[in-house]
Amino acid sequence: MPQAALKLETQNVEVTRFVIPTGWACTLNLLADVADALVVAHEDATLGLEAAVAALKEDPQLSWIVIAAVAHEDLLDSLRGAGADVAVAPRNVAKLTGELARALAVA
Repeated sequence: MPQAALKLETQNVEVTRFVIPTGWACTLNLLADVADALVVAHEDATLGLEAAVAALKEDPQLSWIVIAAVAHEDLLDSLRGAGADVAVAPRNVAKLTGELARALAVA
């Protein structure tokens, strides 16, 4: 069942309802107006991060947000294929800052 999120616009107290498939999409919908990037750690395969990344990148209102994922090496290609702009293994997390800066400069 889809989750629903409410977004309150502080100036006009406008309420916008989003019907979204995952908690990741909820996070990005709530931060869409201010977030330049989202960094996530993929520690649980049941979270469906690849599907969430793909859905977010297909949404024209959210596709501009840079998504960086830290995941086990065997998942990096699938996350990139799903649309993650940056994907690094935990052992290479020191490279995350540079990769994220590069992705934000291009975006």
